Amino acid sequence: MANIVTYVYGGRAQITFKESSHVYTVAVPEKGIMDLWQPSVTGIIRVLSKADVLIPWALGEMISRVKVTLKDIPTLTPELVFAVLEASKNAHNDRKQQAADIGTYVHNFLEGELKYRAGLQPAPALPVDMPEEYATPVTNSIGAGLRFFDQHKIKLVQAEAPRWSPTYGFIGTGDLIAEVDGNLTVVDYKTSKRLYSTVFLQLAAYQMAYQEEFPTAQITRRLAINVGKDGALVTEDRFNDTLARDFRCFLSLLDAWRWDRENQGQYSKPAPPIVGPLEVEPETL
Repeated sequence: MANIVTYVYGGRAQITFKESSHVYTVAVPEKGIMDLWQPSVTGIIRVLSKADVLIPWALGEMISRVKVTLKDIPTLTPELVFAVLEASKNAHNDRKQQAADIGTYVHNFLEGELKYRAGLQPAPALPVDMPEEYATPVTNSIGAGLRFFDQHKIKLVQAEAPRWSPTYGFIGTGDLIAEVDGNLTVVDYKTSKRLYSTVFLQLAAYQMAYQEEFPTAQITRRLAINVGKDGALVTEDRFNDTLARDFRCFLSLLDAWRWDRENQGQYSKPAPPIVGPLEVEPETL
């Protein structure tokens, strides 16, 4: 997997995304900063525990796999049962990876479709080597996304671009900055069973990081779109009256993330330093 390099702040800073490890680093030569790791928005939000939901889900995935494995075996021994349990303990990770793969196919296609409609590239196509079992959920999700595109007037501003806040020390790649029906909007689409509240913390972080680099941008809306694997389309939006509170909540999680990293006893690690605000050059406004 390659490293993806993006220049921001008028070329004064460089973001490197290492695909193999899903790690972001930044370089700001004028400040003598090279290869500084910065935590991701999604990693910070994971501080907000979902154990009460995820543990039963993971156990359910394991039980389902055990049932499938044992149903046609006529004679069971304790050793066989233990072996099946051992082989099934990571079923939830396999399901998570499958969901992530489906999401990647869908995101890549929808990004390509928007760029195609903007005249920036040819029409997108799904990879010919996509696993057969992905075909139905991927097609359903893409269909839901295309319905949204057809129902709204969308003018692309920025797609799948890293957004870094030197002021607060976080980074992430958002799906879209676009004018949606005339409103400059931060957009993120999901392929999950439903939209979770944390998407608005994610969108608030992307909006604030974008406005930090482009302070004259008049973003008025944050839009979460769920393009379900069953083809269902669900949207939820928020406006700037909730932005301050959503961003404060995100910063609280960032503070908790930094505190947790520094308070692990013998396993403690220093939180990465914060670069601090970069003055915006006129040509980047």
